[in-house]
Amino acid sequence: MGKSSKSTSKKDRGAVYASVGLDVSDKKSCWVALSNDGSVAERGKVLTRSAELEAWAMSIAPTVMALEAGPHSPWMSRLLSRCGHEVIVGNPAKIPSITRSRSKSDWRDAEQLGRLARFDRSLLHEIRHRSEETQKDLQVIRSRDAAVRARSKLISHVRATVKAYGQVVPRCSSEAFVRRARAVIAKPLLEIVEAILEAIDTLSRTIHFYDQSIEKLVATRYPDAQWLTQVKGVGL
Repeated sequence: MGKSSKSTSKKDRGAVYASVGLDVSDKKSCWVALSNDGSVAERGKVLTRSAELEAWAMSIAPTVMALEAGPHSPWMSRLLSRCGHEVIVGNPAKIPSITRSRSKSDWRDAEQLGRLARFDRSLLHEIRHRSEETQKDLQVIRSRDAAVRARSKLISHVRATVKAYGQVVPRCSSEAFVRRARAVIAKPLLEIVEAILEAIDTLSRTIHFYDQSIEKLVATRYPDAQWLTQVKGVGL
């Protein structure tokens, strides 16, 4: 009786496969499902979007799913796990049967992933993604870094522009650059670079916002990071 109940449950959930391999791309991901005897049971494509992927994953009975690490693998692996599947995220640098293959195709790669998951998952050199919360915290740091790099590029642009006209903005901190530049650049040239100076000013405020966010993260979730700041040159 118990066996029959379990069988009905699987059938209600959808197709039953031994494993599924996913070759992920930005728009559509190819998937190949294998049966217990190792033959290809089904294949298809699913939009690489959360709603479509969830609907597809819920149409399949819980099974082992394999995909390679990449830009989409963190959110996809979490979503597939929530749908009841056992997800393996493979390290693409250590799967020579895929990366060094002379006959690459999305379908072949998806099938290879499915076969490796079914046969021996250790061959996928599984990696563990950060939690969703930790990944969000890391994006705060990366966003700050992007803002700092953008500001540095714009400051270099202004310095090069005024230098071509025989003018120089004295050396100063990035935070003080806009004030210094406005004080020394001649008015006709200042009118040209003023929009850039405003952008630099906005970026400085953005960086300050991220600095405060990082301070809060360290104080509330990563207190051990404060020990590392005792090393000269290491910030929060």
